[in-house]
Amino acid sequence: MATWVVNTPAKIGDVVVKVDRSYAGETADARRERRRAQLLEAAFDLLAESGRDRLSKRRVIAAANLNDRYFNENFASVDELMEAVYGWQLGELAAHYATVSASVRGGMRERIQANVQATMSFLVDDPRRVALLSMGHGGDESLTELRQQAAFLVATAMVSEAIKGELPLPRGHRHLELSTLLIANGAIELVTLWVGGRLGAITADELQETLVNLIVDAGSVAN
Repeated sequence: MATWVVNTPAKIGDVVVKVDRSYAGETADARRERRRAQLLEAAFDLLAESGRDRLSKRRVIAAANLNDRYFNENFASVDELMEAVYGWQLGELAAHYATVSASVRGGMRERIQANVQATMSFLVDDPRRVALLSMGHGGDESLTELRQQAAFLVATAMVSEAIKGELPLPRGHRHLELSTLLIANGAIELVTLWVGGRLGAITADELQETLVNLIVDAGSVAN
C-alpha cells in the first residue's frame, strides 16, 4: 500500500523551512516531471502518427492517461507542447553530437563523417524523428521555424567538427557556415526520403559518403 509522508513547515530560528511531501517515495517535483514526460511521449507519438493538424489536447491527455489539470500545469497550449517536443529531440541530438565529438579522432573528413553517421543513426533509431522533421513543409510558419532550428543545429555541429580538423579553409569560415547550412537543409530532406524508401537502391553508406563529400568540399576546396 502506498503511503503519504507529509512534513509540515518547520521553523528554525527565524527561518521557516518547507519540506516537500512525498507519495510512495516520489516528491511532488518528481511527479510533475514524470507527468510532463508522459505528455511529451504521447504528443511525440501522435505527431508521428497523424501530424500537427490532428494533435489536440484531448487526444494527448487520453494517450498519456492523464487529465486536463496535468496538461495545464505543464503547457499553456498544444503549440507550446509541440515546441517542447521539438526542443526535447533537438536536445537529444545535441547530446548525441557531444558524445561523438568527444570520442572521434582524426582530421576534417573523419570528424565530419562521424557526425553524418551520428545524424543518420539518430533519425533511423527512432522513426518518429523523421516524421517530426517532415512536418516542416506545408506553409505552417511555426513548423518551418522548428525545422530550421534542426538545420541550424546540424550545420553548427558540422562546422564545429570541420574547424577541429585543423585544415585551412581557403574560402573562409563564413563560406563554410553558409554552405553547410544549405547542405544541412538538403541533408534533412534526403535522409527523410531515404528512411521512407523513396531513394530507390541507394544504401546508407552511399548517402553518407555523398553528404560527407559535400561538406568537406565546402570547407576545403579553394576557388
